[in-house]
Amino acid sequence: MIDLAFLEQQFRKYLKSANSKLNPDEEFAYIKQAISTKPKFHEATGESVDTMLNSIAGTGLSLCPTKQLCFLDVRSRKVNDAYVSEAIFDISYRGLVKLATESGCQYLRADVVRANDYFEYHGPAEKASFSAGTDTRNVFTSDRGEVVGAFAEVALANGTSLTEIVNKADLEAAGALSRGGAWKSSFVDELRKKVAIKRLFKTLPGITPEMTTAVQAADNADGVHLAEIEKIDSPFISDKTLDAISKIIKENKLDQNKIIDFCSKKLRYIESLGQLTDTEGVMLLKKLRKQVEEKDDEN
Repeated sequence: MIDLAFLEQQFRKYLKSANSKLNPDEEFAYIKQAISTKPKFHEATGESVDTMLNSIAGTGLSLCPTKQLCFLDVRSRKVNDAYVSEAIFDISYRGLVKLATESGCQYLRADVVRANDYFEYHGPAEKASFSAGTDTRNVFTSDRGEVVGAFAEVALANGTSLTEIVNKADLEAAGALSRGGAWKSSFVDELRKKVAIKRLFKTLPGITPEMTTAVQAADNADGVHLAEIEKIDSPFISDKTLDAISKIIKENKLDQNKIIDFCSKKLRYIESLGQLTDTEGVMLLKKLRKQVEEKDDEN
């Protein structure tokens, strides 16, 4: 059985440690309501309950049901030959969007792409072209065909656009991993959007601690073991991208220090190009190539 008095004490401690702006009385009332409506919470492991409380405080998202930003659940996971119940803090795609805009992003958009939609991917550093249905004038068409993928795109504070895409196979894999039944419900498109947003979060420069906690909580709820999650806050530039940038700098006798200063002003502070994420590296490579082409045209 869960000791509610001890639970509240722990929850308030985590909120204080996270400097959370959440109202402790209101949020704990939502926690108690969830526990009372789902008696299985009393069978959940102590570690999972503690992680649930810590995650709520770490994201700063309210459990208010009308906002639909996040929710609590209890699910089973197979450990060795037995099943154990775990308390789960899960994030909706609306919650992920809220965290992105609060971090300084101008907007975040996600959608599901179907066979009859118009969709064109222009690379990770550009906005995608998307229209629902074959007739681009009718966005309300119901004849969109089967799901072929999903995408998420964001406009950063400096105006730069980033886009991530997820193919059908990866969406189906995410659904197969899920420990809940939502992937078989009418809310399945919301979950597909969330998969795309989570992938986008893992490439964002300057990802906030709240966003990192949210992705970890969402991955855990979706059945991805925390030890298998990619390192979210440091997806370093690939050797291929870095080599291509270095080649352009060398061949065109560009000032690498000036390029590092440019990245520090436009993206975030870095001391070397190797500290860029791969998405940032692709953006820089594209800019350098354009700069060289414009210089050649002038000559």
